[in-house]
Amino acid sequence: MINLDKLGIALWGAWQVDRFSHAIEVPPVEEGFHLSLPIGRIDVFPHHHHDGENLIVMRWTRLITPGNQFGAAQSLVNVDNDDRALTGDFALVDAIQWGVHDAAPEDKVLQYQLALKNNGNWTYGELASAIELEASQLAALLGRFEDLVASRDENDRTLEEDDQDWPGAVEALLNESTGVAMLGVIFERFEMNSVHEHVFFHPNADKALRDRIIRSWDSAAGMDRPQPYGDPAARSDTFSDQRRESVSYLRSSLD
Repeated sequence: MINLDKLGIALWGAWQVDRFSHAIEVPPVEEGFHLSLPIGRIDVFPHHHHDGENLIVMRWTRLITPGNQFGAAQSLVNVDNDDRALTGDFALVDAIQWGVHDAAPEDKVLQYQLALKNNGNWTYGELASAIELEASQLAALLGRFEDLVASRDENDRTLEEDDQDWPGAVEALLNESTGVAMLGVIFERFEMNSVHEHVFFHPNADKALRDRIIRSWDSAAGMDRPQPYGDPAARSDTFSDQRRESVSYLRSSLD
């Protein structure tokens, strides 16, 4: 049967000479050891199960607060459920039920746990390789977590800015005297938020701006969705019907 204290000391030595991928902490009192990764600490410890089995447990946890952290965590759990890259269990659980006593009621714990039977079938080398692989796969999956949270935070900031800027942009788009330079500014500010048609059909939009709008559409939509606007070189009065529809929509967006 594998002794985890002995394995931890061996892996610490292997890490020191670059023969093991992850930093090792060997606790002075408690049994087992810890892997130190950029995603946090993975505990590796022995556990005597109630049915008499001797287990080796790998466990990683992180407190998840409501909002974009929760959304990103749920996305990663869904990815693992679809791909099954990890051998163990990867789940979101209630933080208070898990034992985080100072947690808020809506807090969660993102947890990864793998239990292996320590019944003599493993060699030290096999277990070391399994631990290294599983930790690397967990780190690869969780490496996306901070990026996902940052991306969602940035989207929230953009939406807040949109809410602040949109009424002024609508007034400018409704105004028949708004110049092409200001139309270009509005298009650039709201390019990713489907403002294309309202700028394209404004009577003061010129061919250069309309060409720019079409390039943006083609870049986002691809060849399977032809641009829906019309000839960028056509006179503005050619688009009178579309302009009326645009004005109607813009006015309703202010309600």
